[in-house]
Amino acid sequence: MIAGRSLCAVALPLVKRSTAHAALRDLRAAYDSSIADAGLVLVQQTAPGQDSHHVSLSCLDLLGWDPAAFLEPGALRSIVHVDDLAAFRAVASDTHGEAAVIRLLGADGDYRHFRFGVTDAGLNRPLTFALVDVTSDAPALCPAPGRGAGEARSPGGGGTHPRRPG
Repeated sequence: MIAGRSLCAVALPLVKRSTAHAALRDLRAAYDSSIADAGLVLVQQTAPGQDSHHVSLSCLDLLGWDPAAFLEPGALRSIVHVDDLAAFRAVASDTHGEAAVIRLLGADGDYRHFRFGVTDAGLNRPLTFALVDVTSDAPALCPAPGRGAGEARSPGGGGTHPRRPG
């Protein structure tokens, strides 16, 4: 009987841990889905002052890019429309300034409009940004033609990049 109790004492925590991990996976999936449905991409520097970023999974849904690509220095900046680079840099360097609307290149070769602003600028902490898809409001904000699919490039400028699953 004592051996049976020992087995239960070991198995029960494993079952609880497995159930907790499954619940956490479900919660993360619901969170990621909610962020994408809201048209939001969350971005955080990998370290203070770095030009590489952790990007939320919603980037795949909204722009078609694999979030891991943005760990490469300069990758986020590389998909900013050339005419919007000054506004991008201004928001990123003035952590108490106004948000700006910038165009980001999607994996399909078209630009989408995003309101870009700093959400957390803690001292000695990586900056956190929010990108809110405002493409449906784009004509009123700053009209600009998209790019043709043949001109698409990957974040960081190198090679092909995994596109959004079909």
